[in-house]
Amino acid sequence: GAGCRSSEEVRNRCALMLRLPFHRERAPDDCDLRVVDAAPVLGLLDGLAALTFVLFAAWFAQRWIPRMARENDDANLTPADYTIWVPHLPNRLSEEHERYEQRLAAHFRAVLRASRGGGEVVLDERA
Repeated sequence: GAGCRSSEEVRNRCALMLRLPFHRERAPDDCDLRVVDAAPVLGLLDGLAALTFVLFAAWFAQRWIPRMARENDDANLTPADYTIWVPHLPNRLSEEHERYEQRLAAHFRAVLRASRGGGEVVLDERA
């Protein structure tokens, strides 16, 4: 690098020499910061930047995205707001399978009627 003949010259090369207007004239070997002194600091700063990025990405994925999804869901009415999901329903009934859909709808009507105190229940079965 930059005309250095050995790795020792590279390590001792000047990394920073301030030349401000109000400073006196400086000798070429008068260096404020050598590469050998700057490398550990730059490595530490690089590690801190990587750690900061990883922590931000984890926070963004675990906190920000779920919060925005919740706020969006609360602010908008979608079919999911009027839908229930019933897991573990059998694929076939051993008896009266032809009436499976009607029996399931009747069951949900009865459950809704009981929870509402006997009011009218409308089930949309287009799905």
